[in-house]
Amino acid sequence: VKSAFMPNFGAGVYLYAKRYYIGLSVPHLINYDPETTLNLKIKDVQKLVRHYYFNAGVAIDLSENLTLKPSFLVKYVPNAPIEFDLNTNLLINKVVWIGASYRTNDAVIGIVEFLATKQLRIGYAYDFTVSGLQSYSGSTHELMVAYDFGHEVLKMKSPRFF
Repeated sequence: VKSAFMPNFGAGVYLYAKRYYIGLSVPHLINYDPETTLNLKIKDVQKLVRHYYFNAGVAIDLSENLTLKPSFLVKYVPNAPIEFDLNTNLLINKVVWIGASYRTNDAVIGIVEFLATKQLRIGYAYDFTVSGLQSYSGSTHELMVAYDFGHEVLKMKSPRFF
């Protein structure tokens, strides 16, 4: 088995305020093509194509105890259909998130999260496949535990959060 040095770099921009965020990223700026990679066997290397991601969201206070957070993610890869993730979450009493997502031509997702502390989140997601892959991967269950370091600086939040 031969090895090769194949560095890659990514870049992104993320702008946020208390009520909204918007971002653009390109995780792999360098494309590797097995036809031109000298150090590896062609059959051992898959072509790496640049991916582009654009996302945005906003927090809307509906009442003292309810905040709605719609958001979306657009995924673009040259020579492939553009994909969208459309999401909406409802924050109840600044402690429980209930949400739903739709991934175009792929899945419907339900999400519940509990904010145990200002930085610790515990959650569950159910992903139901609606595409032709349904007979192979009908649904998935996901348990989540997340810890946000420096959450006061790094997160977009509604002014009444915490």
